[in-house]
Amino acid sequence: MKGEFIDPINGVEIEFKQINTDDFESKYYSVEKEIIKPNKKGYLADSLKPILDDEFDVKNTVVINAGVGQGKSRTIMDKVLDYSMSKEYIVIIAVPSNNLIEQYETDCLVRGIAPDNIFNIIRINQYDFLKSEKEMTSHAINFFHVDDTDLIRKSNISDFRVHIMTTNALLGNPGENFIFPASKRINYFEKLVDHCNINKKKLIIVFDEIHDAIQNFREEYIYKLWNFQNLVHKTFIISATFNEASKEVIKYISEFTEKKIKIIESERVIIPARQSKLNFIFNDYKKINNNTFYKELIVKLLNSKSTFDIIVYSKKQIKQLIKNGPLSQIKGELNLCYRDVFDFENDNDKKYDHDEKVINVGTNFTTGINIEKKDHIYIIILPKRLKIDFVNNRGVFTNGVNTIIQTLARQRLPGEIYIIMPTPYYINAKSLPYDSEINTQIVNSFQKYASGKVVSYSDTNKEKKLLNKAYKKLTDLNTKASENIQNTERTGMNSLDYPSKERFILEKGENYLTQKFFDGDLSTYTFFAALNNQFLNCRINKLYRDNKIIFEKGSFFETIQEMYNDYAFDVVPPGVEGGYKEERYAEYYSEFYVWNKLLNMLPSKEFYFEGGKRDATPAEIVFIKRYLLMLVISHGKIDREFTSRELGKELTHAYLKSCIRFSNIPLFEDEAKYYTKTEYNDDYPISITDANLILHYKKWDEYINLIENEIFLYKNKRILPKFPSTDFVNKFKKEKFNTELENLLTIDPIISADIIPFKDTYSNTVKAKRVESFFNLLIDSFFSKNIKDIQPTINGKREQRHYRDIARIDLAQFYLNLLYDKIPSAIL
Repeated sequence: MKGEFIDPINGVEIEFKQINTDDFESKYYSVEKEIIKPNKKGYLADSLKPILDDEFDVKNTVVINAGVGQGKSRTIMDKVLDYSMSKEYIVIIAVPSNNLIEQYETDCLVRGIAPDNIFNIIRINQYDFLKSEKEMTSHAINFFHVDDTDLIRKSNISDFRVHIMTTNALLGNPGENFIFPASKRINYFEKLVDHCNINKKKLIIVFDEIHDAIQNFREEYIYKLWNFQNLVHKTFIISATFNEASKEVIKYISEFTEKKIKIIESERVIIPARQSKLNFIFNDYKKINNNTFYKELIVKLLNSKSTFDIIVYSKKQIKQLIKNGPLSQIKGELNLCYRDVFDFENDNDKKYDHDEKVINVGTNFTTGINIEKKDHIYIIILPKRLKIDFVNNRGVFTNGVNTIIQTLARQRLPGEIYIIMPTPYYINAKSLPYDSEINTQIVNSFQKYASGKVVSYSDTNKEKKLLNKAYKKLTDLNTKASENIQNTERTGMNSLDYPSKERFILEKGENYLTQKFFDGDLSTYTFFAALNNQFLNCRINKLYRDNKIIFEKGSFFETIQEMYNDYAFDVVPPGVEGGYKEERYAEYYSEFYVWNKLLNMLPSKEFYFEGGKRDATPAEIVFIKRYLLMLVISHGKIDREFTSRELGKELTHAYLKSCIRFSNIPLFEDEAKYYTKTEYNDDYPISITDANLILHYKKWDEYINLIENEIFLYKNKRILPKFPSTDFVNKFKKEKFNTELENLLTIDPIISADIIPFKDTYSNTVKAKRVESFFNLLIDSFFSKNIKDIQPTINGKREQRHYRDIARIDLAQFYLNLLYDKIPSAIL
């Protein structure tokens, strides 16, 4: 494998979500913040432990914001040991998922906490003090039968000094399909609360990996936490990747500790000796197994018997990797670890295996798991881009950049990491906040390696303003409704309150911010962060990209078809079996999007002909684009070969029909302001240029209507003069439509690129003949007619030649949309 070496850009501080005192209103919360530094090896125990020791008995909520791999969890687990040794305290450790419980139990055992003093909620069915009389009777009958359950001695709630459970369990979340938690859980928590009350025990609650449990903190479950009111002495809230929703959780939790909050924030410091080599494989194909570099990498690892793991974004992706790729050779040896959404209680049989000889392929080790294998190769496959807004294809990466940071951090020892992802988009130079030298380096790198649209830089510490703006917009849109409700007597009616801002942030805020951060594009952020050395545990090393497309002699059409299949067919709407269904395609997609997906890919490619002996000529590049556009129009199905000239003619009529059809739908208004950004429609996907294009083609429809109205009957035949009428010419001149058409040659991306041969044809026509040229274009594109014309005699006078059997083509069932991406959601 031959890759391009990339040196990171120096001088950019590591950016992370800060938790600051001004995030909490001073009139409600007592907040202090302390910044600590890791030692020379990158660990913070030396500076964190003294603070925790000094505040051992202080009642407060401690927020620890420290980088991945800096040892925050280990330091807290040492403190768990200290609390467990005191008869005054009981510790609850809440983690995001079942597959982390065993790890934390092991951490407790290693520190000397006796097994009989640790409650593990996964084994809740095995504890005698929670069994019903029926279960105990059944146990007595089978007295002489010994199994693993019998090896656990008879226990009591008072035996346990440390309780390990999921955050969901602590919050009393029964799961999506149930109303009540399991009866044993209800019984367990009642006994725990009673034990604390009767014996005056104080609770220490540790929320570790809080970033991965935010979605569980819904208002109805936070409400249930109040069962522990007056019992909680201290809480620890720990993460390397806090988000805005975390701040709302901190506020809720701090109410149990008299709203006292202590923020401990660690500086993020790069320790080069601890960094793995980070390599990128750009992949814009539908199937990973089609990528040359991925295949070479896996074959190389298998042949060398190297240790490696692969994390993917979905369970479906696991199956695809194994089915037809090089992993199929060893599928029986792979440990497939994923979370089964239908397995509500137990996913231990699908967990990550730490054995150095085991190859793990799965989805459920993006957080919490420490991979400490020597010279380990870690492969991360990011999801392909998908343009249907309501379809989430990101799987485990749904939460965006925080998941990327956490996933990379699983590699604890220096080795190699490969990220397979779509080619990043370009970065908007004006959005960059650094000095001119650094900005220039960033832009130059993106110009060299990126393709497609332009994405703006996002500042993670300014997201609070975005949420405030979004919530204000929502409330402003409902001002009238709010006034009507307040002015109406509703005593005795059902509760009707607009969601509070904190509820909005908890339930919808992070999803909104994920879509906004770097325009929601994971690849662009990941490459940007790597380029600027933002990841503590890895440093950018090499880039692998296959940017050459070679046309062998006699294989032009096959190669073009392959390009289309690789880069476009993956955007067929999900659930459409066997290909495209026109109505669904038009509703969720537009050919505009598919075409631009292809077009954005082209600048990153180098085209060669004659087996790579020579570069493609400009005319051949146009031919490639025309053929790709024809494939987009035909949804990948072309049953014959075309010359470039034939394609130009076919595409002209199809493209113009599309523009007229989709500029004339009733949902659009006549003013450009309805399409473009204002204070309250900043989510519109149509730019000012596109809006002007739409409005321009709406005018074409007026000329088509004028022609249609001039058709008349002659001897039962619909005929029309083969030259523009006086009304047509006058309208053309009065509206200075020649100037508008000249402008069209530059603003229409398909026309300006000569993909349809309108630019040269119109530009080379003398101005006096342009009205006639425009008339003929409309006739050829929007009217059907007999190939034989007619020369009628009207009122005894022999007229000029007329079109015969002419009729306007009905575009109502014409679904091809090459004019814009899709209808703005605000208009819909």
